[in-house]
Amino acid sequence: MTEYALQLRGVGKTYGPTKVLANVDVDITKASVHALLGGNGSGKSTFIKILAGIVPADPQGTIRTPEKVYDAREFNPHAARKAGLRFVHQDLGLFDDLTVAENIALVDGFPKSSVGVAWRRLHREVNDLLGRFSVPVSARERLGDLPAAMKTMVAVARALRDEEASVLVLDEPTASLPPQEVEQLLSALRTCRDNGQTIIYVSHRLEEVAALADEATVLRDGQVVGRPVGQGLTQNNLAALMSGTSDRRPALRRVDPPPGSERLSISESPDSNVKGITIHAGEIVGISGLADSGVTSMLRSLYGAREKSTCCVTSHTGEAWPTTTYQAAKQGIAYVPRDRLDEGIYADLSVRENLMLPHLNKYWSLGRFQRQKEKAEGYNLMHRHSVRAPDLDSPAYTLSGGNQQKIVIARAISTASSVLLLDEPTQGVDVAARADIHNALREATTNGTSILVASTDFEELSALCDRIILLDKGHLLAELPGGTPAATILETLYSSLETEQNDNIHQQ
Repeated sequence: MTEYALQLRGVGKTYGPTKVLANVDVDITKASVHALLGGNGSGKSTFIKILAGIVPADPQGTIRTPEKVYDAREFNPHAARKAGLRFVHQDLGLFDDLTVAENIALVDGFPKSSVGVAWRRLHREVNDLLGRFSVPVSARERLGDLPAAMKTMVAVARALRDEEASVLVLDEPTASLPPQEVEQLLSALRTCRDNGQTIIYVSHRLEEVAALADEATVLRDGQVVGRPVGQGLTQNNLAALMSGTSDRRPALRRVDPPPGSERLSISESPDSNVKGITIHAGEIVGISGLADSGVTSMLRSLYGAREKSTCCVTSHTGEAWPTTTYQAAKQGIAYVPRDRLDEGIYADLSVRENLMLPHLNKYWSLGRFQRQKEKAEGYNLMHRHSVRAPDLDSPAYTLSGGNQQKIVIARAISTASSVLLLDEPTQGVDVAARADIHNALREATTNGTSILVASTDFEELSALCDRIILLDKGHLLAELPGGTPAATILETLYSSLETEQNDNIHQQ
């Protein structure tokens, strides 16, 4: 007979006239990895908040553990903890400047001795805890010196350190991990599962879910639309359940190089080894690399967001390449940073204000602001980019992450008449939103806009880009054609790096 670590029955949530969750039933099997899936706006985030006790559910629903049945409406953070639920969010809540032991002790306190902190006891207990979860790090190591995957495992060990912990909820644990560390984390989670730990795994990355999960619950429009297990956990099946169609609507990639002149060239300079990168009008060029590859700093330099450019850039538009963000905007260059919340979306402003902010000047005529014209064009942008929002004047913070990202990209596309720079444009969005974004970017190139997109998602680079450039610490390692399989991109990245290291050894 199947044993369940957690069961939810009839759980719902209503905000005014909107039903966010409708009578949701979920069974979480003990010692399993249970994937919780759904597109942006599916109710997934609300479901997690109810489990954490942060948001009260509507009346009638129940949350059952092997020991107790809880009224979902009265389930609060204290009850969630008593029920054995532990959470690790995207923001791990760790401090790079502290040791592993210090990060773990911050929650329950430091053990005391007659002269202060009992450091030996703390290090011994933390090393025992890390060993329990097969985390190959030392309690004395500085957290900032660890790979990202190991930081996540430290957060997992911290969450599960007490005996009452029974269900671990991981919310997008690989969203910020480089590709080479994803499998490292998945392997560690399999070990946890095999040792009897129950895991609820929330992710947009369906290839990870297919490789890791034993069972899944798929939400769409606040309702459970599928409970695939075993062989039903394929990427295509999961995508079809999430989107309501078997068509994942991939963006169409151009096969032949686009016509048109060079838009910009990035060449060697005294403080950079990047050279020989040329981007044509109407072309999408992908750029990626291992950790510390210098990709983000390159994009920020191209946008004039750094005091000193790390590369020498030649413009083929007849103007000097901009050195400030103001100059970049004047020349039709737009930038989408990877940190949507801090640098991309204006959360307290409305959808309309976020979309139309760069264009306000053109709606003034004879001292009057043409509000209706601005709203009409705002609706046009909103619908063209498939932004799902109750209304154009809805606050941006009420939208799902995927719809917020569509707004950020729609705004950038509307101003990028020359070059569009994007850093991880689909990080943390679902498959349908990702396809919408890809199609919007491809459409933008038809007007001659050149796009440089940085991504650690090699599947994305393969599907979207005309060419793919691989970097390591500012060095140009390789250039591949669009459509190159993700596995080949990763293999090329590592083989090129190995060749470079061998050459250095011979030179020495």
